[in-house]
Amino acid sequence: MEKTYISSFALLFLFCCVSVADKVPVLLWSPTRPLSDLPPTYAGNSIDSSSFHQKYIAPLTSKPGQNLVAFIQDKLSLEDFTKHADVYNPFSDGGAFKNVKGFMDDHFSADLPSVHSPHSVLDLLKKDFVGKIHQVTSPSELSKLSLNKDESYLILVTLPAIQGAADEGKAFSKNDELIAEVIKQLGKMAIQYTAMYTAKRSKRDVKSETAHRGRHLLATEGGNKSYIFVNYTNQIYFYARGIKLDIMRGRTSVEMLNLPTAPDKYSDNGTEVMNNTAVFQLSFQSVTPLNKTEEYNVSFRFELKTHAMAWSLQNLTVSVDSANQSNSVKDLLMNVRELYMDLPVKFSYHCSLMTLTSIDKNGTYVKITFNGFQFQPFRSKGNRFGDGWDCVGYFTTPILMGLLPVAMLVFILFCGMYMLAGLSTMDRFDDPKGKTVNVNVQE
Repeated sequence: MEKTYISSFALLFLFCCVSVADKVPVLLWSPTRPLSDLPPTYAGNSIDSSSFHQKYIAPLTSKPGQNLVAFIQDKLSLEDFTKHADVYNPFSDGGAFKNVKGFMDDHFSADLPSVHSPHSVLDLLKKDFVGKIHQVTSPSELSKLSLNKDESYLILVTLPAIQGAADEGKAFSKNDELIAEVIKQLGKMAIQYTAMYTAKRSKRDVKSETAHRGRHLLATEGGNKSYIFVNYTNQIYFYARGIKLDIMRGRTSVEMLNLPTAPDKYSDNGTEVMNNTAVFQLSFQSVTPLNKTEEYNVSFRFELKTHAMAWSLQNLTVSVDSANQSNSVKDLLMNVRELYMDLPVKFSYHCSLMTLTSIDKNGTYVKITFNGFQFQPFRSKGNRFGDGWDCVGYFTTPILMGLLPVAMLVFILFCGMYMLAGLSTMDRFDDPKGKTVNVNVQE
């Protein structure tokens, strides 16, 4: 099929729009076509619309029989992958993007974190597929299409909107299942394809984003949340999918508290930020332990300090107040070795699962478990967390397992070389033409 070229006016229009175009992530995968010939992408670099069309999309459709299947939804951003796919957790199955993650892992794939307005490139690409464009919304519509295997087609799959959904996580999950059904149908039809997953824009509508700019970072509108998020005057950000508190008094009395995630159940009253110090106070009211009716008030106090280009946690104390004073815990200092070190001031601290323990003077054992913990107290920009500093040590279990056999092999090699160095040669040898050498036993 002869390709038509983009007019110079269209290219000029694209270049002029680069500075204002929305940057959207693009995922590409194909079960048959290697994507290694596509240009590499680098962290922090954005791909303009013209380069995306000429260097990435055009090669995918340059030969007959190579079909492009584009999955388009209303919004998609890197924050959506962070929030709904748990990308920080190496053991995550992909969360709401489970099927997409499976396609990226099992097929030839390429991920482009930042592309200027990829949806507009698809509009321009329609000129190359005049009469061979199919727009579908379900796998059943795809099965009714009559596709010639020797021709190239552009199949546009419009996914249900994410904007305005009561639960964005479920909306992304439903779209992920729809993508899987379409891919399965393509397999049944024995169609060679390259799939592209992207969106029209990366953020919510401006009105919605502005109205909730102060409190709903990484959050959906509404009160039914499955996580805890606090934004204190765009200076201190705190996020956790859940917090569990275990209190053990003696050997038998164990109380387990799952702290509530409803916004009206927690507050940041008492939080303040000074020049080089800050105090973050997170309080929970009327928390009921499992299988009990007694209510507790729980509060966490983070004392923080910044200097030069680093920040550190000075102290973390927890208090548990109860009507029964014997069950209360007052200002218990927790052991937080990881956050005592200096962290880059523009970075947030992230840990998929963080457990803190301590014992008070009365022998009460307290364990706090933060699930999906992320915290940044200084220099947050753009109403978002900075890059994550993960709670992964320099010597993890896999590294130690690798170093141990290496050390054993080096030790064996050293012993062998030492034994070889201890070998000595004879100082007398027989001359076949001369007299036999006799060695006395006394020597």
